[in-house]
Amino acid sequence: MDSPSAHGPVPSARQLAWHRRGAFGFVHFTQNTFTDREWGYGDESPSGFAPTALDCRQ
Repeated sequence: MDSPSAHGPVPSARQLAWHRRGAFGFVHFTQNTFTDREWGYGDESPSGFAPTALDCRQ
């Protein structure tokens, strides 16, 4: 029996390989990173976001 044809977008080989990876990470820097708060309220000054010494390779 033949498989049904795809309807709509089909993931690329690269996208499928990404989903098969065993682990991945996501690092998100926000104003809360610099104010040491778990949740922000949007009232922080944008001048506080100054990651001048950020080294993502560490």
